[in-house]
Amino acid sequence: MQQGMEAWANGDLERFCQLMLKSGDSSEHQYESGCAELITIFETLKECEGVDGARFSGAGYRGY
Repeated sequence: MQQGMEAWANGDLERFCQLMLKSGDSSEHQYESGCAELITIFETLKECEGVDGARFSGAGYRGY
């Protein structure tokens, strides 16, 4: 979180977006959060032109 705050404060949008993607991957793989639908949305967003960063927000723990 500290790295993200620093990137944002420094106006380093590219770094901030990279950290968002890392956070999303971590939520999915390390914490096993998100349901199939959220994971599909996240994976799709990562491939979309113009989307530089994405992550889960809210509870996300298997949709519960």
